[in-house]
Amino acid sequence: MAYFSKGAFAFTALLLAIGWWFSASAHEFHDYYSDYPNFPPSLPSGHQPDEDINGSPPDSYPTKSCSFCIVATLQPPAYDVRPYRFDEATCAAIQQKISDFMNSLLEAANIYVFSPFVPTDCSGTQLNVCGAFNGSDVAAVHNVKKALQQQLPVFLELASDNDICQPQLEGYQVVISTEQFVEHRCLDDLSPSSKHCDPWAPFPSCSPSCRCDKNQGVLPYTVSPNWYTQPGNIRWGRNVTEYCFTVNTVDSSQLKPSSCYSVSDALAKIEWSAEDTLRSAVRGFTVYPAGGPMKTIADSWGATGTDTLKVTLNWTEEQANGGVVCVAIQNHITMSNLCKTGYGQCYVSIYNSYKSGSCCPTYRTGPPRQ
Repeated sequence: MAYFSKGAFAFTALLLAIGWWFSASAHEFHDYYSDYPNFPPSLPSGHQPDEDINGSPPDSYPTKSCSFCIVATLQPPAYDVRPYRFDEATCAAIQQKISDFMNSLLEAANIYVFSPFVPTDCSGTQLNVCGAFNGSDVAAVHNVKKALQQQLPVFLELASDNDICQPQLEGYQVVISTEQFVEHRCLDDLSPSSKHCDPWAPFPSCSPSCRCDKNQGVLPYTVSPNWYTQPGNIRWGRNVTEYCFTVNTVDSSQLKPSSCYSVSDALAKIEWSAEDTLRSAVRGFTVYPAGGPMKTIADSWGATGTDTLKVTLNWTEEQANGGVVCVAIQNHITMSNLCKTGYGQCYVSIYNSYKSGSCCPTYRTGPPRQ
């Protein structure tokens, strides 16, 4: 590749084209990894990102190796009772998009590449994309740095699946940053890009007489981030779909200290923030305690105006671990329609008691991820 600088106008136009392509494709990255079944590839043994794997620029050109990694990090909440981690396919999709952008950016800038940007590491909470190029042209490197800084929020959208407030990431911070090798620094002052979605819940909302502890992690019970659907039980008649929520348990060592919980407290009931006006669409519940027989239960609601759908369970920890609660709804209404939160999600509260002062950890749940 020739080593020279383009005019500012041409370079800017190329960057805009690359940025447009990358931003547009970010919203489709769910299916992207299927085209890259072998990612993330491993580097040859002993290889470092700043090694010359593409030959060397002509001797007459000055060289200064610029080596760095782009890093996406998941920072879990203090009480990580619904852990979310990057899986291999998600890593591969995100890493390939970042690699493609960086390599296209360097090509557009006519900067000599010692080592193309490639995936180098993927763990549950972190993924890296690393490469090295000739950083001797200060003006060209400045333009690359400027374009990269503008692109970090797009990488952040990729790492958070375009929705930082999806139920899986509730309470998490997602960060995009750069990591440079001390002896090959050339992109100083790049600011990390980050997002965070608090697990704050307006539900349940009631007077002090029924106040409860809504903090996640105060009970050893959680509800899955996503519901799934199945045909309605024959009891509910025709044209009914069941929206099913899986319950899981948490080891006592992971719990948030609280005065509302005592060891061996049962899972007394589950409540949903639901539209009162859609009561007639709810037929009831089909419940599946772990290790026990399925049974159907009639629907139950709070007082008019409280927008609260509820089911009484009284499950032990053994029955709750892997137990499933399904809400049976007439087909003209969906769970997303029924829930009060908006954004197609539901607030679900889990109780250990029917009294004021109980625990009621509240979680967001949503439809299956596409």
